[in-house]
Amino acid sequence: MKIILRVIGILVAFYLLLMTVIYFGQSYAIFHPIELAKNYQFRFDAAFDEYILFTPDGEQLNLLYFRSRQQPSKGLVLYFHGNADNLQRWGKYNKIFLGSGYDFMVWDYRSYGKSTGKPTADNMRSDTDLVYQFANKKYNSSQIIIYGRSLGTGLATYAAARHNAARLILETPYYSLEDVAKTYAPIFPYGSLLRYEFPTYRLLPEVKCPVTIFHGTADELLPFASTVKLQNMLKKGDEFIVIEGGKHHNLDDYEQYRSHLRSILR
Repeated sequence: MKIILRVIGILVAFYLLLMTVIYFGQSYAIFHPIELAKNYQFRFDAAFDEYILFTPDGEQLNLLYFRSRQQPSKGLVLYFHGNADNLQRWGKYNKIFLGSGYDFMVWDYRSYGKSTGKPTADNMRSDTDLVYQFANKKYNSSQIIIYGRSLGTGLATYAAARHNAARLILETPYYSLEDVAKTYAPIFPYGSLLRYEFPTYRLLPEVKCPVTIFHGTADELLPFASTVKLQNMLKKGDEFIVIEGGKHHNLDDYEQYRSHLRSILR
């Protein structure tokens, strides 16, 4: 009996240890920023302007603004990027949008690239509002397409729910980070542990503009089985585009994705 109780005690202690690791280590699991020196010079094939936005709490957000050769442009794609790297990587995603006659704006979250501060759920939402307001000074809401990729889909959905926009496009989104975590290890009380839930499923019903979702059936990071539940949150006329065999990082390799995105940007 003592051996059994000792084993149970060890298991309970290990479980509590894992909960502690999840709680304090989640920012390291979610965010993978690469910092850049303040004097770093971005290099892209297209011309761009660089901005620094100042937050109410004294931090700085780095933003890049690309303009299509077609002027006046059709509007703006406001891009919310994934969880890794910085604008040197994500700025390169301008091509399909500039080529379709849209201007392109992308920004780095706190601690990414030249942006300062540490991301929290609250300040990421307030930063999203700040960035949208910056874009809205240059474009009417009816000209702004909000585009979210991976981690950025939660913030993009928040932006579209809170502000008017022409369209919301989500590439490899998640139902919620809690739901994703439960897919991998369902034995933990993530509702109490997670500080970065980003509940896309709660925000989607508040989005008034048309919504298009792209997701691959072989996504190895954000399981398709979790994301497909977002279909229940879509309104009439919204789209859920399934890319058979598509993974998390390669949807742009599929003609189905490229052609459908071009039709939206037409």
